[in-house]
Amino acid sequence: MLHPPVSYQKLIPALLLLGLCTAFAHAQAPATGPDQAFDLANGLFDQEHWEAALQSYEQFIKAAPQHANLPFALLRAGDCDYNLKQLDKALPYYRRVVNEFPNSEAFVEALYRTGDVYFHQDKLQEALKAYQGVLAKAPKGPLASRASYWLGETQFRLGQFAEAIASYENSLTLSPDGEYAPYASYSIALAKLKLKQNKDAIIRLEAILQKYPKHTLQPEVLFRLGEAHYAAADYPAAISRYQQVLKEYGGTTLAPFAQSGLAWSYWNLEKYPEALAAFQQLQKSSDKALASEAALRAADCLFLMNKFAEAATAYGAIAKLQTAASPNAAFWQAMSLERKPDKPAAMKAFQEFLTANPSHERFAEASLHLAALQVETNQLEAAEKSYQAVAKQAKDPDLAMQGRYGAAWTAYQRTKSEPALAAIETIADEQPTTALGAQVAYQTGKLRLARNDYSRAIQLLSALVEHHPQDPNAAEALYLLGTAYDKAGNAAKAEEFCKRALEQFPQSEFAADAAGTLVGMYARSNKVADAKAVLDTLVKKYPSSKAVAPARYALAEALFAAKDYTAAADLYAAVVAAKSAELAPYAQYSLGACRFGLGDYKAASEAFRAVLTTSATSSLAPLAKFQLALSLGKLGQAQESLKLLDEVLAAAPTGDLADDALIESAWVYMDLKQPLEALGRFEKLLATMPKSPHAPQAAFRVGELRYDQGNYPAARAAYEKLLADYPKSDLVDEASYKLGWTLLKQDQPAEALKRFTTAAEGASDISVGADARYQAGAILLRQNQPAEAVKLLEPVQATAPAELAPRLLLLLGQSYLAAKEPAKAAAVFQEVVTKYKDDALVPRALLGLGRAQKADKKYDEASTTFTRVTGAKDAQAAMEAQFELAETRRLQGDPRGAAMEYLKVAILYNDAEWAARSQYAAGVCYEQAQAIEDAVKAYKVVVERYKEQTEWATKAQERLKALE
Repeated sequence: MLHPPVSYQKLIPALLLLGLCTAFAHAQAPATGPDQAFDLANGLFDQEHWEAALQSYEQFIKAAPQHANLPFALLRAGDCDYNLKQLDKALPYYRRVVNEFPNSEAFVEALYRTGDVYFHQDKLQEALKAYQGVLAKAPKGPLASRASYWLGETQFRLGQFAEAIASYENSLTLSPDGEYAPYASYSIALAKLKLKQNKDAIIRLEAILQKYPKHTLQPEVLFRLGEAHYAAADYPAAISRYQQVLKEYGGTTLAPFAQSGLAWSYWNLEKYPEALAAFQQLQKSSDKALASEAALRAADCLFLMNKFAEAATAYGAIAKLQTAASPNAAFWQAMSLERKPDKPAAMKAFQEFLTANPSHERFAEASLHLAALQVETNQLEAAEKSYQAVAKQAKDPDLAMQGRYGAAWTAYQRTKSEPALAAIETIADEQPTTALGAQVAYQTGKLRLARNDYSRAIQLLSALVEHHPQDPNAAEALYLLGTAYDKAGNAAKAEEFCKRALEQFPQSEFAADAAGTLVGMYARSNKVADAKAVLDTLVKKYPSSKAVAPARYALAEALFAAKDYTAAADLYAAVVAAKSAELAPYAQYSLGACRFGLGDYKAASEAFRAVLTTSATSSLAPLAKFQLALSLGKLGQAQESLKLLDEVLAAAPTGDLADDALIESAWVYMDLKQPLEALGRFEKLLATMPKSPHAPQAAFRVGELRYDQGNYPAARAAYEKLLADYPKSDLVDEASYKLGWTLLKQDQPAEALKRFTTAAEGASDISVGADARYQAGAILLRQNQPAEAVKLLEPVQATAPAELAPRLLLLLGQSYLAAKEPAKAAAVFQEVVTKYKDDALVPRALLGLGRAQKADKKYDEASTTFTRVTGAKDAQAAMEAQFELAETRRLQGDPRGAAMEYLKVAILYNDAEWAARSQYAAGVCYEQAQAIEDAVKAYKVVVERYKEQTEWATKAQERLKALE
């Protein structure tokens, strides 16, 4: 809670009337003894020399225990200790006044101070009595309003909210427009909130905003309005107020709490994307408790938005912190992994959660999920135990029932939706060693695999392999087990069984299928060498197997992903040659992609044409036509490329390739130097497919083209669309930067500043970021905010790209100079001169260096520096340096020398404004040197030659009249 400032000096003078009168009465003859000590103490007190004043008061108190001013001296002594933050020492002085001088004029104020000390010491009951005593003694006295206010504060801290409201109201009645009035009004609103009188609190807070629009309470009042609306479940209104706090008072300590309120308001409205962004921002807070809570809630938002991979990562980070939130985070990490789905990782996460948290309220729920996952990976015994744990520990009857059901299901190997199949499987379960059991296991295992029930398929087929290793179906069972484990994500087991099929039954047709599965597995796992070795075996031993083409294709895909286009192309070509009806078209297309990736665009175009010839009606045809267009574009056949792209668009104006075709055709037009046609394509993409991944690029290019046309309003609209509609695009920073330039072109520097600042802080391109800082700094300097310009420019002082460094350093130096830090300015200007001695900006840097030296009163150095610049090719810099040289001579006390230097500006440089100003300055210097005749001459030149420079001509005319 904010409180009004307490200034004891303002409360004292009226109570020291006796002492002051004594001092005035002896004005002609200084008092001696105690009176002198008292007068000296008062004087020292008035000048805030607390320790010295305290010594004098103590001297007086000791020397004059019966003096009429003793109560006031005690009061003052207490105030000195109070101002020295020695509350324990101040209190005895105040207590003496209260106890020994109940009828003195100092009594009420001493009692008030006693309450204040107790309040600061958190002795609230004592403070309460003191403030009540003040009001009882002087209910309408000068301290009554303050005492009533602090009585309210004390009652508020004691939880006596209704009583506190009455005290605040009394303070307002006594002083409706006084210093404490806004604070009392605010405290009433807070008390109303504590009493859950939200509507009244809101009315009070709104009234404060209206009555005190510039008061320091404004940020907290806005925040409390957000809290009040939140408490009233008016979340949109709460959001509005929290956003206002963040926008207008983002640098205050209230900002993190406003951010938290904003996040929770969005949460309650189930606007989880907005809540996520708010919680993520809150994670940056220095308040560890807020940041920790925000991290957990951000993870919750991700989960509720079905972004399970991101949620799992977020929950995992919290779980590792070992805080109070870690167990819950660990549970939801497991849930997220399960939903992702990454079931092996989810199972591990559930197991770790259960081990670490055996008494957790979600133990049963976690066991249930673990059991389901264990079933899928054939860990049936563990799954049964997990289900039994659910049944035993779940407090929720429904959850317990699920546990008992799951345990039964696992124990008896049943499925709940296919009773007929389950009845057949019972035979295999009850008679795994019989021939019938083996046959049922084989049949139902295949059915389970076909229905993607990999856990059950693995169980049944494993039983067959274990109990009937020589069964006629054993080879196929091993192959199917490999396939099942592969589908279940258990690569190690899949590899084991496929190898067994190859080794134990090399003559079986399923050995080749197992080899093909191994190739596919290795390829998907990026084990390219292993995949090649198995493929060589497959081709050598089983050249006519139907598994060869898919295996080649799978390895080709892995090689393509690794950008080994040459090797991939050979395999794709082999698949094409095999004329596999299913794979040949895809291999033909991928062959073209390999050629394209190798830069052999002619061969790529031939491959893509082949797709169009052999598979004209397939789903690949449009994509092949598109890639053919790209290939022809690379071959310089722009018109043919455009024709094909237009065909793609005409065939499917809103199809999957439409946005690609539009963007690519736009680029072709750009290459053909036809910006208007390119612009049309970019704009069409934006208008018809705003959700395309190319839309941000299209918006940016529209902005660029409109900017190049000089159509800045249209450029601005395009950049703003990109920023508003595609805030996660990697073009955002550059768009913000270009938007800044667009706004500058439209003479809107304030808006441009915001955009440049955004680009400066976030741009990934160093040059863009540095120039954005430069442009923002230049605007700030023009707005007379040099300190802000310095803050923006300093971070890149040492890292700016070489091509930008001189002008950026020059602007930094000018900002330092404007901020009245000449020493820092001089160092930066000298850096430009030293590091970039051949740069065209060196004369400007020297000019700045001279100005910094002049500001630092190093006139001789400044004169030398300015003289160097006067000979520069940069005429403007040379002229300004000549003027500064004249100014320096004047500051050195050489008015005649200064006059001559001023005249050089007027004579040697062709600039009427500077000439008139300098000519006039020469006249002033001649006057100072008592050379009146020369002064008159100088002034006449201004009047006669520079009449259009009215400011200087008028001043010169006035001086001429004065000298007549």
